[in-house]
Amino acid sequence: MSDLGLLLVMCAFVWLFLRSRNRSIVFNSIGIVIFMYLLMTLVQVAIATINYDQSIISGLIQSRHQFYYLSYFVFLMALHESGRAKKFLNYCALLGAAVVILSLINYLGISVFHHRWAEGQGVRSGIVRAYIPGMNLIAMLFIWYMVRYVVNGRLTSRYGLGMLFFFFALLFRQTRGRIIAAALAAAWIMFVEKRFKMLAGAAAAMLLVGAGLGLMAERNLLLTTFESAYEDVSEGEGTWRGRMITIQNAWETFLEHPVMGSGARFIRQADSSKVTSEMLEDAYQGDLGYAHWLKNFGLVGVAWLLALAYYAGKQAIRNRRIHPDSEEMKFGEYQLVHIAISFVTINYLVNPEGIIFVCLALALLHCRAESDLKAGEAEPKQPERENNNRILRRRNGVNEGSAISVGGAG
Repeated sequence: MSDLGLLLVMCAFVWLFLRSRNRSIVFNSIGIVIFMYLLMTLVQVAIATINYDQSIISGLIQSRHQFYYLSYFVFLMALHESGRAKKFLNYCALLGAAVVILSLINYLGISVFHHRWAEGQGVRSGIVRAYIPGMNLIAMLFIWYMVRYVVNGRLTSRYGLGMLFFFFALLFRQTRGRIIAAALAAAWIMFVEKRFKMLAGAAAAMLLVGAGLGLMAERNLLLTTFESAYEDVSEGEGTWRGRMITIQNAWETFLEHPVMGSGARFIRQADSSKVTSEMLEDAYQGDLGYAHWLKNFGLVGVAWLLALAYYAGKQAIRNRRIHPDSEEMKFGEYQLVHIAISFVTINYLVNPEGIIFVCLALALLHCRAESDLKAGEAEPKQPERENNNRILRRRNGVNEGSAISVGGAG
């Protein structure tokens, strides 16, 4: 499926670029950073060829999903016009709601999904962890409705209810990293928007939801999430026991290849005797984003991350000055904050199911605000105004020449 998605992204990129009236929008600072990443990927393929004695073709095959970053330009060209981004996100919300409802039906015993976790993934906080596909989508929709809730300011509005609905889905899945990242991102949104009363109310609402669900499981889901995460990290227990070992191994690999990494991210076992199954398993983990990024891309990768953060932050500051009320632009900014927090455990920047959401958030930083279109409709361009004035003067029997002669006679 990921290969089919890549084909669609590349076809959409070519089609939109050829028919776009404003192709210059793709040549912005963030777009240049994206192209630099694709170049960095090709360099990694070359390094893998040197270090692991594999062919260039094998490296290109393994690195193909990095070209999902072209989706940034697809989103930029497709959603640049005013209003399109909001409609697109609302359609995504319908899809996300359908997925959550189907997951609930599946959880209750009616088989809907066919997956090794379809019947649940162990027990956490006293309940069986539900299987919900597309959790990156669910997490994104929580941030989208969180932004709209903060802007509109009513918990009982459809935005407030939507925010609670998708947060419930995050709780239902019981992935601690996602719950903590969503809670921290929500707190950051309300803090930056100076909604301090709302922040206190949201905290109370979260506790009430957690307590209500905890009555069924005899444990408070929210408190247990934070407590168990803290205990696992501080004591090296649970899932963090293996993660600590992985982090240590990643650090040792970084010290061996500190500048540009070893190219291990794009190794392939098909034609290299140096590549083992253990190396492949280590290279393609979807966990611990920052650790694996440092291991795979070295200091050059760190510099790329800083460049992306700088230009995205610069654009976000500009948006706040020029378009302070744009919900889409604010969402793009806060979604990137959410991704940066989630990247501690979730590898958003390398796996295709994460790259697509990074690119959408980056593209929304450049989408036109609805206020642009309204202002353009309300105030015609200068040549149009002058032409309209001439027509009115002619209808009244007064041309420009007679007006001048009358003025001169006076």
